[in-house]
Amino acid sequence: MADIEGIIVSVIYIVFSFMICWIIWLNTLNKFICRKTLHFLMSNWWIIRLKYITNYWLILGPLMFVLINSVYSYKWDKKSMGTPLFAVSLSIFTFITAINDKLILPSTMAILVLGYADSGAALAGRKYQEFNNLAYEKSIVGSAVFFFNTIVTVIIVLNVYHVNIYMTKIICFSLVMAFAENKVFPKCDNLIIPIFTFILFYKFY
Repeated sequence: MADIEGIIVSVIYIVFSFMICWIIWLNTLNKFICRKTLHFLMSNWWIIRLKYITNYWLILGPLMFVLINSVYSYKWDKKSMGTPLFAVSLSIFTFITAINDKLILPSTMAILVLGYADSGAALAGRKYQEFNNLAYEKSIVGSAVFFFNTIVTVIIVLNVYHVNIYMTKIICFSLVMAFAENKVFPKCDNLIIPIFTFILFYKFY
């Protein structure tokens, strides 16, 4: 029963997220802001997944998101595969945590770092670049935002799960992630970053 409720809540939340992005589009006509807002909103879907998942059924939620997002992304931004890849990441971690619930913590970290740190870094970095007319894709400001957002995200998630990790480890983890986001994974980051986050955090904790 919980899984059926989860699917229903997931569909409602997905529709709500698209409505928010549509409103932003009507007011800004900015595809980039719409896309990153959707990434942020969909990372919060993970909370629904944590509350309702008991077996494989809830993977239908993000898989439906993959389908809808593919149509949405093709219509609004044919040059970007970021949103569908974000949905693929949600599907992957929903699936692996359905198999092994001991992987929930690193999976949660992977999704929320992607949703909060990466989206925040992209928005801040883009604004900085446009203001200064910079030519390169990744800015120092964006990396700094990614670093600090990762620290905050890690601390909050660890507190929720009552896990203690030394602050030095959290800082080192966030530094490595910020460097990787800037230098190592410039393309397909919505898929590679959460996978790398999962592996790295699994090793860290």
